[in-house]
Amino acid sequence: MASFVADGSPTPGIPLTCRIESEETTFLDGTRERILQTEVTGQVAFPAVRAGKTEEDVTLKIGWGDNEPPVTVTLNVRNQPEGDNA
Repeated sequence: MASFVADGSPTPGIPLTCRIESEETTFLDGTRERILQTEVTGQVAFPAVRAGKTEEDVTLKIGWGDNEPPVTVTLNVRNQPEGDNA
């Protein structure tokens, strides 16, 4: 989850850009960039991602266009072999 706060209050309806920096990992629809609108609480959830063939560290960046520095999260993403419910 990410929150957008202005003047100390959550702000709904803000279009935030979420980008993946990765060799293979994408969002479920195959893209690497999404525009997400903040909800009534001023929050957005990071979209689900699809792993590539190799394990990699992926950087997700979310921000308000070019108006401010993005928030950055690094995730380790790997494929889960079929039948592996761990």
